[in-house]
Amino acid sequence: MDTPVFMYHAIYHSVESLKGADPVYAVSFATFDEHIRLCEMQQRKICSVTEFVKANPVNQGQYCLFTFDDGHISNYEASLRLIEKGYSADLFVNSAFINTENYMTEQQLKEVSDAGIAIQSHGHEHPYFSDLPAEEVRHQLVQSKQIIENITGKTVNVFAPPGGRINAQVVQIAKEVGYTCIANSKPGVIKSRYDHFDIPRLPIQQHTSSQTVQDWLMPSAKGVFNLQLKYGVTKVAKTLLGNKRYEALRGKVLN
Repeated sequence: MDTPVFMYHAIYHSVESLKGADPVYAVSFATFDEHIRLCEMQQRKICSVTEFVKANPVNQGQYCLFTFDDGHISNYEASLRLIEKGYSADLFVNSAFINTENYMTEQQLKEVSDAGIAIQSHGHEHPYFSDLPAEEVRHQLVQSKQIIENITGKTVNVFAPPGGRINAQVVQIAKEVGYTCIANSKPGVIKSRYDHFDIPRLPIQQHTSSQTVQDWLMPSAKGVFNLQLKYGVTKVAKTLLGNKRYEALRGKVLN
């Protein structure tokens, strides 16, 4: 069996609490709790990329990985819910956003880190890394790594590029400065043999149904192929238009 890696962003009790987050990538706490229940029904342990790689399990079907991007304040409560059940997850945070409005504080990050949540890098700020020159890529990766490690006292070795925008240069520099895994935004599931620097994730969005999540948890990972086709189309659009023009067009369509 393969291992799904869920990619969350903000979680909410009410839409009003979504300040600082993109509602397209947000789900309610009721939905989040339902995803936990579905994992438990399939007898999958929820854990972080960090824990999974370290365990190197023979039976990968025993796991489902939970990750959160950006470090939104709502990730604190989501982390506490996982901790209460004995689970772990990765919080990919932008170190420049720590202690700012709508984002987690140093104290909150330290608290959940001490309880088993892995605090990892989403870059210092939130740039598209594929657009950056080499020296800025290195700065973003080193700066975020150092800041987070100073807060948690633990090694930061997993990087999730914002928007999944990545290239060979970013991968090489990440390796050089001490990262051992990259969790991207390319949809898919972890197979028995996988590249630690190309870990696929499944985006949990506002419109993602419980049935879809349940399908992803099945041995056949039903529905993932269609998601991969959609991702391929949007990747072509991003390449042709460039990141800035693509995001501008996306904003017009969503509005």
